[in-house]
Amino acid sequence: MADDQNPFGGKNPNFAYTPMSEDEQEVLDRLVEAKDLAIKIVNVHGQGQIERIRKGDLKLSLVLTLLLLGPKVHVRLPYLELELRTRSGILLYASKEPLNVGGLAPILGKGSQIQFVWDIAIKKMDPDFVKMMKPGARGLTTRLGNMKLDGEKQALLHTIRQGEQRVRELKGERIRKLKRGSED
Repeated sequence: MADDQNPFGGKNPNFAYTPMSEDEQEVLDRLVEAKDLAIKIVNVHGQGQIERIRKGDLKLSLVLTLLLLGPKVHVRLPYLELELRTRSGILLYASKEPLNVGGLAPILGKGSQIQFVWDIAIKKMDPDFVKMMKPGARGLTTRLGNMKLDGEKQALLHTIRQGEQRVRELKGERIRKLKRGSED
């Protein structure tokens, strides 16, 4: 392992994570350069405008302006259910993102505008999609699928995945807490 990489080949040696493969990174580069990414808000009617994109070897950070076109009556909105799609509609990533202002879900509705940063950690992309976007890609397209891990790295990867699961659980708990607060 080089001193400028983490144990899994990630460019940041100070953090343990599994980066995307070079094929996956190239596919994202192509999508970003072609401006072929779109945001869909699922749980409320609205539209998203991508203002800026930062891409690393694991993370895609989207700076968004979201305009809500509904509901007509303003309500407490504990989360946004967001989808990242290609302009042709292929789903790349989806998640529920909690909204929190002073410990409460904000009151939003038609005409509300939200500045939002959506950080997406990409563990792997659909191999068929990667091969469609990069026809020369062959074999396994994920970095994890191509790595040979010794016992120490397997244990580290297991610990990383447990931490990621805990973060997902905490996000779900935040959403449930904000929902309960909005029902009061």
